[in-house]
Formats: sequence, structure tokens, C-alpha cells
Amino acid sequence: MDKNTINKMKELIEAKKNKGNNNSKKNRPDKSIGYVMGAKRTKKTGGLFDK
Repeated sequence: MDKNTINKMKELIEAKKNKGNNNSKKNRPDKSIGYVMGAKRTKKTGGLFDK
């Protein structure tokens, strides 16, 4: 490949990198405040074989 093509490819790669860096992510809090709920547990008891 000639130098012109390589330079063009480098410019495209840099443009993509800059575009990706400019996308701001949603600002998430460092620590969640409040109670974190655990998994729901079923309360199915009292059957024939639970004695």
C-alpha cells in the first residue's frame, strides 16, 4: 500500500476513536443509596410431604 492510503486509514481510525470517546455515558452514582432487594422466595409450604 502506498503512504497516502495508510495515512488515510490512520485518519479514519483516529476519527472513530474520537467519536467513541465523545459519547458520554449516563452518569451513574458511585454507590446506590437505599435498600437492595434480594431474590423473591416462594412461600409454598405445608404440603403432604412437608411433615
